[in-house]
Amino acid sequence: MTPEPLSVMLVDDDEMQLRTLGRALRMVGIRVTTATCYAEAQAALEEHAPIDAAVVDLGLGWQGDKEENGIELARLLKAKCPTLEVVLLTGISDADKVEVLRAGISSYLAKSESAEVRRLMIQAAARQGLLNRLT
Repeated sequence: MTPEPLSVMLVDDDEMQLRTLGRALRMVGIRVTTATCYAEAQAALEEHAPIDAAVVDLGLGWQGDKEENGIELARLLKAKCPTLEVVLLTGISDADKVEVLRAGISSYLAKSESAEVRRLMIQAAARQGLLNRLT
């Protein structure tokens, strides 16, 4: 029996970031789904289930007249899928770290990390999400 591939959803309003990170994850066999806003992310969670981990940009930018916040989206995704591992992606200032940790999200990743570090941390989150889902 072939093991189930890990599945990750990337959520960022920066399409270059989505392409770059998505390509790195696909190269190691991870199934990648991308979204650029709340609505796309919520639809993708249902359409592409199961998803083991979501990597969500802290500052998603503006959609219409509303600024979207990655922490709010992370909470919504976790409410819909409790086994999902969420990693917040940010420029990471100390204020950002505090906000992320206070929101109950234990994983964050700085955009300044090397591609290899980002890939390895996301793979670890996806493995944990898969374990959460299977147990």
